Amino acid sequence: QQLWSLVKRDVLNQLRNPMIIRVKAMQNIVQGLLFGLIFLQLGYDQQGLGSREGCIIFFVVALIFTTIQGVISNVPRERAIFYHERDSNIYSVSSYLLSKFLTDLPGELFFNFLFSVISYWLVGLNPGVGQFFIFCLFLILNAFAAICIGYWIAVLSPNETIALIITPFCCIFQVLFSGTFLNLDDVPDWGIWIPYWSVTRWTFQALIVNEFDGATFHCSPSDTTCTTSGKDVIDKYNFGDTPMYGCGLIIFGIGLGFAFLAYLTLALKIGYVVVRKKKTKSS
Repeated sequence: QQLWSLVKRDVLNQLRNPMIIRVKAMQNIVQGLLFGLIFLQLGYDQQGLGSREGCIIFFVVALIFTTIQGVISNVPRERAIFYHERDSNIYSVSSYLLSKFLTDLPGELFFNFLFSVISYWLVGLNPGVGQFFIFCLFLILNAFAAICIGYWIAVLSPNETIALIITPFCCIFQVLFSGTFLNLDDVPDWGIWIPYWSVTRWTFQALIVNEFDGATFHCSPSDTTCTTSGKDVIDKYNFGDTPMYGCGLIIFGIGLGFAFLAYLTLALKIGYVVVRKKKTKSS
């Protein structure tokens, strides 16, 4: 009862501000068209090979960043209301956070799917229908994990300004350990655990395998290096160990992990506020 009352309230709040939904929809349409036109109809030569790699990581990073930014403002803006209603024991912490997820998730997933549909065919990625739906699925999983990370940042931050400062820092770590800029075999021992928590690493890995597995490329006499097999691209990133369904399960697991961290952080904050109030009253 608590959960559905909160979901209903959040949905009504969103419907009272339709401009936000329209702007998000327009943002993803424009992004899809813009990125698609920038990487328009990539070929299967050596230049096209490199551009496909850059295109995939660019899509993943852009969407995880915009998705996180889309949700981090929700909790800080309602913090005072939440503390007041929680102090009155109107609902539980889990009901509050779950209602936020259920309200934001459908829209964010739809917007990411919309971006995928527009950009995929403009860029000219793998023409297989199965590959297209796998591409969409992993960008949707990427969005799910990004929403969970965004809510953890929102709960952790004392206000919206701090949340906006923390977001780029978290995204940088996600990108740095994605396997694009730093080969996973070269990660220092102290940070060997970080790539396992990088959503971009697992999304990028799955999309690289989806795009290049079985693909062939041609060379021209002017090319200084020549890669003809898509498998060579996969091997270059050391991405052959985990199957795509494994990547999907890991991304989903990372999302659940950050969702639990958001719940734990908010519950601890509530406990701290209650203790502080009791001390203030006793003094």
